[in-house]
Amino acid sequence: MTQPFVQPEFISAQTDWDDLAKRLTGAKHLALDLESNGYFRYPERICLLQIAVEEGIYLVDTLTVRDLRALGSLLNDAHCLKIMHACDNDLRVLDRDYGFRVRSVYDTAVAARFTGLDRLGLATVLQTVLGIELPKSKALQRQDWTLRPLAKSSLEYAAGDVAYLFDLQAELNQRLQALGRSEWVREECERMEAIRRAPETRPEDLLWSISGSRSLTNRERAVLRELVMWRDRLCRQADRVPFRVVSDEVLLGLARDPKQDFQALKELNAVRALGALSSLRQALNQGRTAPPIPLPATQAGRRQRRSPAFLRRLKELKAWRVSKGKALGLDQAVIWPLPSLERMAENPSLETPNGEVRQWQHTEFSREVEHLLRVWEGES
Repeated sequence: MTQPFVQPEFISAQTDWDDLAKRLTGAKHLALDLESNGYFRYPERICLLQIAVEEGIYLVDTLTVRDLRALGSLLNDAHCLKIMHACDNDLRVLDRDYGFRVRSVYDTAVAARFTGLDRLGLATVLQTVLGIELPKSKALQRQDWTLRPLAKSSLEYAAGDVAYLFDLQAELNQRLQALGRSEWVREECERMEAIRRAPETRPEDLLWSISGSRSLTNRERAVLRELVMWRDRLCRQADRVPFRVVSDEVLLGLARDPKQDFQALKELNAVRALGALSSLRQALNQGRTAPPIPLPATQAGRRQRRSPAFLRRLKELKAWRVSKGKALGLDQAVIWPLPSLERMAENPSLETPNGEVRQWQHTEFSREVEHLLRVWEGES
């Protein structure tokens, strides 16, 4: 049964946000989530911020509240714990849209994973850990958060993403302490503070994100590059997400046959409605005369042939990781990173904590890994 929570307060005026920000100053912890419009608009941007503190839940309309510097200061306050769920993308988006850095993060999805859960969606974790059923409508999940006014059902949906995070964090913390894994989660969450916005792909490089682009000829790839740059410009002008204007599959088909008659092609109805068929023809013509685009050299193509000794060592390291994961009731991927296993199979020496190997992993498992490596000493 869904437990009741305090009805959220919708903040749409700058003055109301300024008043709330003053009350939030000095908070010891808060729950945070956000809603973006990436399923409909291009480029994506944050439309709503959900903030929960002990006194209530606040939904901040970022389309009308533009000055959020006070929130940036709060998020950067190491003395305030920010409880979020599966927040790696949210951290990137907060950096991208506002330049905010979030310190003292507690990700309840990370914590749940270290208690042994493998299904980490918020609704599933709440049901499993607290017995709370969180209604999740697909229509609400995929709504256009740019549209106003927001319906009551939308506001309640958004509030549900933060309403139970305090209780969830407390229960997960108890379970982690009983398992002796609190430090593991602390380090994982601390590392999340370094997450930054994903670098924006240059328009001329967008073709490599199209599945099937590598199967084209060099000439066809030149056409595809012009097409994806054309679509990017069109979608920015129309503020519409690319797949809702023209699909990747249609662009691939046009790249393979740029001379085809597409005037009546129903897959181009959105382009036709935007009055962009002539600019599409221009992009096709430019692609047909542009320099051919060869495939880039791939890492796989440069990879040296692995020796039988390497393959055997890697197999043994992977088997150890699987066994350890089963013994601890954890996904094997969290036990030790695969790239490190590959490096140690190539050069049998224990890796110290680095960008991939965590300190907690080294503390917990280095003796077992080192034992395997000693067996291989003297092998060529």
